[in-house]
Amino acid sequence: MNLKPLSVPSLPDLQPPASALSAGANTGLNSSIQLKSPQEIFSQDQFQTMNLATGSVPHAAPASETHYVNFSSMRGTKLDIPLYTSYGTPQSFSVKGRVIEAEASDPSVSDNWLDNLRRTAHQLKAEDKQNLWVDITVLGQIHRVKTDHEGFFELKLSAPGLQETGYLPVQAQLVPGQKHYYSLPSLGKVVLQNPAEMSRGVISDIDDTIQVSHAVNKTKMMETLLFKNPYTQQPVPGMAEFLTALDRHADGKIDGDVNYVSGSPLNIAPRLETFLTLHGFPEGAMDLKYMGLGAGRDNPTEQFNYKLGKIRTLFETYPNRSFVLVGDSGEKDPEVYREIALEFPGRVQAVYIHNVTGSQASDARFQGMVLFDNADQAAADAAARGLISGQEQMQVLAAVTQAAPQAY
Repeated sequence: MNLKPLSVPSLPDLQPPASALSAGANTGLNSSIQLKSPQEIFSQDQFQTMNLATGSVPHAAPASETHYVNFSSMRGTKLDIPLYTSYGTPQSFSVKGRVIEAEASDPSVSDNWLDNLRRTAHQLKAEDKQNLWVDITVLGQIHRVKTDHEGFFELKLSAPGLQETGYLPVQAQLVPGQKHYYSLPSLGKVVLQNPAEMSRGVISDIDDTIQVSHAVNKTKMMETLLFKNPYTQQPVPGMAEFLTALDRHADGKIDGDVNYVSGSPLNIAPRLETFLTLHGFPEGAMDLKYMGLGAGRDNPTEQFNYKLGKIRTLFETYPNRSFVLVGDSGEKDPEVYREIALEFPGRVQAVYIHNVTGSQASDARFQGMVLFDNADQAAADAAARGLISGQEQMQVLAAVTQAAPQAY
């Protein structure tokens, strides 16, 4: 048996992904969004003195451990390990992902409806890869975690000595020698923010807020989900420029200040993250539903309490951070955002609601909020409040003007 050693990458070798997708995904996407490299995020001195403590982890290996990959075994079944972008603090963060059978091909603009249906079905109900060991590399250390009965895994970590914030690169790979499976390394990231820092963040919905999903029409919504892909699903014009401006204007850089909270299933996270990158949206952590009716699962039909809980956790995680909230009028965003503003007085700087229901701004449910038909209207209000610059407002207006009208 011909074994070739594969050294575990040290911190300077671990490069961040061009997108939030696993290795092997289509990378011919918008390259204008630049992630920090590990060298920019952490100095080598910080790394050497880091006290990286694990939570309930089945196995932790030192950074010096060397793994061996039998490359001839790669004739077996290839598995993918999509890593889901999560958020946290140096004191508490998680690496989350799933092990599934690899897709035959990446999505493209030329895919027909049948290609998209097959790929979506694969994402929604890929064959479960349970009880498999995965090696997670974080800050030069390897931690071993086991998948649950649906192939999901979560590794909880703490790095209390960490001073820098932003994107933390992580890597995952299937431990060799398990049945006839193999995987290529998957790259992802965790967004870390300092909970003690006075700062501003953005919380945004996804469906009909930044991408055209037709959520108010359930038949059209299902057609969009099943028969579209990140290339063919349309973004809401100007919203990429608007969220990017809010992110940049918060602290002068694009470094994960946007959190996406959606009722979409966690299974399609890779698709959504491809959509964000392809259409120029700022990258950020994403809270999606872990669908199911059992303990620890999210009810597929519940929206209000689900979103309220996720957003409440964000406010509690970063107690010194204020937020701009962005959503749409189709479901429960106005009601959820109003409740959050009541629970956390003084910490909601503005609420922007995309009007997809033909509603009137005078409706009671939008009191104190900005109801907008087009993103340039939201941008004009944000510029007046000092949340974005006048130049950024003009960029949003240009994007809306150049785009074709969207029907909801």
